[in-house]
Amino acid sequence: GTLGSTPLPTQTLARGSYRLRFEMPGRVTVGYPVTLGRGESLAVTVALPPTDSVPDGFIYVPAGRFVYGSREIESIRGFLRAEPAHTVTTGPYLIARHEVTYAEYIEYLAAQSPEQRGALLKAAAASPAQLQERPEGGWRLILTVGAQVYTLDSGSPLIYEGRKQRARVAWERLPVSGIDSAEAQAYMAWLDRSGRTPGARYCDEHEWERAARGADERLFAGGEVLYPTDANIDDTYGKVAAGFGPDPVGSYPHVVSPFGLFDTDGNVYEPAVSSHRADVLMVRGGAYFYSAIQARTTARFDVPASLRDTTLGLRVCATWPPPVAAK
Repeated sequence: GTLGSTPLPTQTLARGSYRLRFEMPGRVTVGYPVTLGRGESLAVTVALPPTDSVPDGFIYVPAGRFVYGSREIESIRGFLRAEPAHTVTTGPYLIARHEVTYAEYIEYLAAQSPEQRGALLKAAAASPAQLQERPEGGWRLILTVGAQVYTLDSGSPLIYEGRKQRARVAWERLPVSGIDSAEAQAYMAWLDRSGRTPGARYCDEHEWERAARGADERLFAGGEVLYPTDANIDDTYGKVAAGFGPDPVGSYPHVVSPFGLFDTDGNVYEPAVSSHRADVLMVRGGAYFYSAIQARTTARFDVPASLRDTTLGLRVCATWPPPVAAK
């Protein structure tokens, strides 16, 4: 329901999980999940950025608290590498609604000089998701998923022979994968440098988990259960070899996180900076080849910076307020 216009008088609410929504003309509409305890008194202050200050495709997450980690028994937490549940507060930040797509990554490649682009493509020649620039124009993706190898040219669809649903998809809308950490960071530096997303960077684990689960202790973006029809995980296409593979971003619009993110429960894993070491990446969010338990919002696994895999993609965060451009 509508609570009214701020400043609000004191509200008395039952304990539990809530999602507040703040709206103001000329300002970004902001969601604010919050969990209230018995007898707790909480003052909420939310800054609303100007509408034109948040780049397209990004969500503004205001400063606030949430429950990070898991209350599961130690054996389950150990398997998931999840930390014990505790309250964490983050500052404000931006996070992308979708995983980075091939179309977006190709835009980055096309913006480089021919020499820089050639070097980038050569360095990624051994990737299981290899992009090639075609001499006659357009692009080619050679995507290796298990024993399946798909050779795809610009404008031609990817056809999964083992699927009955989402069997014919636009590969340009798939999440980019097979890039290593150096390439991901170069892409985000370009987003920052070009002004498309000032302050673009990896999410850290606290930011990722808060955006994926909101303020409460839900296991998945939509609640406590993840059905095969809710995300692209191992069971989604019946574990048929010719059905495994990424989906176009946003293919499960009925399941979004409390902050409005798509695909945080599967499709491709998303690297985030470890909450303990800035030089370590942890992957979060599940992937098409892995089970629902590995897609939990609390599951976290470390990966080497050099890893290239078609189950590993990228979701971008950005510093807020945006850094001032150097003159």
